[in-house]
Amino acid sequence: MAMTTENYRLQLASLLPRGTIWEQAFSDESVMGQLMMAMADSLSRADDKAEQLIDEADPRQTTLLFRQWLSVWGVPSDCIRAFVESLTDEKLRQILVKKIQGVGLSSRAFLIGLAAEMGAEASIEEKRAFKCRSRVDQRLYSKEWRTHWFFVVLHDDSGKPVNFSCRSRVNERLATWGNSALECLIKEFCPAHTKVRFIYSE
Repeated sequence: MAMTTENYRLQLASLLPRGTIWEQAFSDESVMGQLMMAMADSLSRADDKAEQLIDEADPRQTTLLFRQWLSVWGVPSDCIRAFVESLTDEKLRQILVKKIQGVGLSSRAFLIGLAAEMGAEASIEEKRAFKCRSRVDQRLYSKEWRTHWFFVVLHDDSGKPVNFSCRSRVNERLATWGNSALECLIKEFCPAHTKVRFIYSE
């Protein structure tokens, strides 16, 4: 608990030399007493700020250092700016905490859970290099594929394929699919030494 102004005033006054003249430091009406009160108020406010730093060290509670937290952790990223419409302080705080919690946690469960929060059901597949002991029906992946993995979107309403139809324009693609926001977010949390590819199930 931070010390009050009165606590500091009494401490400052007790440091003065002994004598009748110095007793004025304990009076609120005297010039010396007012001087002690002004100095005590400054020390009390500094004490309050120092105690508040305990809360500022927690991104879930910080207020004074909130912008510094965002700057250090790169929030919001270009990815988030592009796909999140309303970036309120509360939303930024949620993104910040999620990013901090995600450090070192780029596991299957974490990434699949990230997709679930965006309304998508997904799984992760990894391909092994073909060896002499591999099954005959196994695909011929080379050792270079060890750093590649596939993020398979099993269900996502916003990423459903849109096929070319008789009403489509001549310059339209035969099919379009994908969820740019989801892909951007997964890439952001993707382990740096790997490459992710996306597959959308129909």
